[in-house]
Amino acid sequence: MHRLLAGAVLMGIALALALLFGGAGFLNYDTTFALVWGREIAGGVLPDFEAPLAPTPHPLATQIGISLSPLSGAGPSGGAARGALAEQVVVVAAYLLLGALGWVVFRLGQHWFGWPAGVLAAAIVLTREPVLSFGLRAYVDIGYLVLVLGALLV
Repeated sequence: MHRLLAGAVLMGIALALALLFGGAGFLNYDTTFALVWGREIAGGVLPDFEAPLAPTPHPLATQIGISLSPLSGAGPSGGAARGALAEQVVVVAAYLLLGALGWVVFRLGQHWFGWPAGVLAAAIVLTREPVLSFGLRAYVDIGYLVLVLGALLV
């Protein structure tokens, strides 16, 4: 029952944020490269991690790019991620990760200091401009933050 509630709250936060921001969102530089590199790997080509101005590779994000490669026209054609569907999936996932971040911060605050502190902590985190900016631009950092903070709940 607890997991069902967590999922419902996560979806509710994500939906509220999507409505608040009109569903706006786009991929930042690192995330775009992760999709491109994932598509290249899925197409059997070794990506050029040392290309000029290439970001630091993020293995988990690249794995997600491999998983989404069927939605982005797998194959090493170069250039930006061609698949609008893959990009849309990542933007939706970014909203879900913001929701997950709110839930995890709430649970940590609740566990350590009680539910009012959890609500306050989640509200503070989800109203900070850098957090929302990173979330709407689908930075990989939000997902990693959710994983690290989630580990504190175990």
